[in-house]
Amino acid sequence: MSTPSQHDNNANDMTNKKATDDLLSLRFEQFYIAVEQSPVATAITNADGCIEFVNQ
Repeated sequence: MSTPSQHDNNANDMTNKKATDDLLSLRFEQFYIAVEQSPVATAITNADGCIEFVNQ
C-alpha cells in the first residue's frame, strides 16, 4: 500500500513527465518547421545511415 508521500511523488513525476513531453513536442514542431522552410536540402538519417526524412 502506498503512503500519501509516495502518492504525491507519483503525481509530481506525472506532472513533470507531462511538462517534459509538452516541451519536447514544441521543440520538435519548431525544428520540423525550420527544416521544412529551409532553402537548403536537408536529409536526416538514422544511426544505420538510412534516410528517414528529406525536406522539400
